[in-house]
Amino acid sequence: MPTFDASTKTRTRVGIDQDSWKPGMGALGKGSEKDEALIHGTKKEQIDMNHMSTVNINRTFQTNVNFQCTVGVTRKLQDTQYLHTTNAMLKRAVMGASQYNRVGPTIITYVAPLVESHASPRSLAEPAVRMEQVTNAIKAAMDDQEVQGFAKSATGIKMEAIGMSTTATGLETFVKGLAAGVTALKDKTTALENHTAAAKMQQKAVELDVEALEAKTGLDLASLKLAANSVCM
Repeated sequence: MPTFDASTKTRTRVGIDQDSWKPGMGALGKGSEKDEALIHGTKKEQIDMNHMSTVNINRTFQTNVNFQCTVGVTRKLQDTQYLHTTNAMLKRAVMGASQYNRVGPTIITYVAPLVESHASPRSLAEPAVRMEQVTNAIKAAMDDQEVQGFAKSATGIKMEAIGMSTTATGLETFVKGLAAGVTALKDKTTALENHTAAAKMQQKAVELDVEALEAKTGLDLASLKLAANSVCM
């Protein structure tokens, strides 16, 4: 850079031979509407206190390789509409408690299979009405314990393959329009079966069969002819 000398001209608002201030000369403007910087190396910025940034229109961040954000205490985001797209793997690790509050409806669509691994028991509390629609479900459970207070079921097509089933029913009521079952193998072992039947009494009226007397009278044609020849005139 050349040495600053008299050949370098700097434009001023007021001439050198004039006063530095006069009425109605105006004030400084807001500056340029566009500020561009090209950095070929590394940019490092350190702020010892607070950093506040306000953008009135739009803000765009583009990182072509990796983006890392480290927050020491609390990170708070408030969005009117949040759209998140991940083209590769998404991994989220939460060391403490995780709490979600969803006021409006939540719609989740899984195109690939969903696998959940729970190290501790999973507890689900639904005080409201639950509606579940399953198109094709395959369930494999080593130990399945289900407690129902009041259950209503409307099944179109149901196929079950049960290895061992134990049912303790206090009161059971079925209303079936059409029941069709196909059993491949059925093995039933009854430990104790006790039937207590009340006294069975059958009363019938006196059964009387009356048949009419059947009388048969035969006529021998040979004897009749002999009698006719024996008549003398």
